[in-house]
Amino acid sequence: ALLLEDVLPAQTVSVIYQLGPHYVGTLQAPLPPGQNQEPLQPLVAEEKVVFGINARAMSQLTLAKIRKVYSKNDNKAIAKQLGMSSHENATPIRILHNSAGHLMGPARCLGGTVVGYLGVRVFVPKPAAIMIDTVGGCSVLLGLIAMAQDVECLYAGVKALVCVVRSNKAAQAEMDRRKGYQTLAMLLKRKKQLLNSHILHLIFGLVGTVDSQKETSSIPNLTAFQDLICELEVWLGAPGGLIKSLLEHLLELATETAHRTHNLRTMRELQLVSKLLYIINDVKVVSTKNVLIQLLAALLGGQPRPSDLLCLGQFMAYTLPLPSQTEKGVNLKESDCEKECEGEHIILRNKCFNVLHGLLFTARNLVNTIVCEEISRVLGMDWLLSFMQENVHPTTVLWALRILVILCSGQGQQSAIMQRFREGCGNGGWLRH
Repeated sequence: ALLLEDVLPAQTVSVIYQLGPHYVGTLQAPLPPGQNQEPLQPLVAEEKVVFGINARAMSQLTLAKIRKVYSKNDNKAIAKQLGMSSHENATPIRILHNSAGHLMGPARCLGGTVVGYLGVRVFVPKPAAIMIDTVGGCSVLLGLIAMAQDVECLYAGVKALVCVVRSNKAAQAEMDRRKGYQTLAMLLKRKKQLLNSHILHLIFGLVGTVDSQKETSSIPNLTAFQDLICELEVWLGAPGGLIKSLLEHLLELATETAHRTHNLRTMRELQLVSKLLYIINDVKVVSTKNVLIQLLAALLGGQPRPSDLLCLGQFMAYTLPLPSQTEKGVNLKESDCEKECEGEHIILRNKCFNVLHGLLFTARNLVNTIVCEEISRVLGMDWLLSFMQENVHPTTVLWALRILVILCSGQGQQSAIMQRFREGCGNGGWLRH
């Protein structure tokens, strides 16, 4: 910091700006930043520089030493200002030397003084996101969320946690180390009646998937994604149809972003297919269930994992009627009522068949022989035949027959699938655990 007598012209101000905040000289021979630079001419006349201090030019003295090093007048002036004896020799006094004291011109003051018995305490402002570590870190914020009794308090607590975690790497490490995301998911599940779309949007921001249109459309925080987004039971049954918003967000990540291939692989590894099938019967709204089916189709698209294919096959077998029951004459009609309607499980089963049917064809509308072989190997042909029993609804029988024909005719009459079907071998795969 320099105190000058004259106002500087714009050109000199521009040069000082280029020198940067770390320059500590008196502008007499400044060295421009960069390599192999020559010192500049003095920017300000020596006699015009009145005062200059910087943190590097500092000494720790006492009043007695100041009397010896400088003068009696300086000693008395400082002692009077501090209200101390001029012969005091115990209190440490830090002197910030006047960096312009050696220049030509009239006499100048010796610098600035700071006094303290136990050293000098300096206030260093820091963001609240960093200072939260001194009072308990993320545990305090999770406690605020746990104590929230209304929507406003819950939103404020979640927003504070999101701001801290996103701007403080230490807080991110603490959340990972202490399984903080699992704790947050448990708290949100307990306060499900207080959740709203704003809180869900904050969770998207915490995970880092809130703006899937940007280049960073992958899943940056895998732990938070697994514990908060993929934990579907947290959002199932929440007011405002939050489960639909969540499923639409997942579908967007899986189909519409630049990193959809990576996102799909991540979701599959987190066993999202089995989690979707686990809650599908609890989703009563038709539009939400359709989004869920679309997400299932996206996760199973391409070349599905055998474990995901097995989960789907076993779920569809679960919807079959008992031998003592019959589905003939059941009227298929979808509705958004809370109670299970007649034929609802048949409609769901047929939608799953539609997903499976879509897997059998490539983008060029050719039979995908790899998927056909995978279905035959993982589920078995007897799995399809179980949907052709006499007590099964005719629409399901038609879907099963359609898929059976595609499997057997996909590679011609000499296909391995057709041969196994004729011999009745390779069955029972869908009964595996």
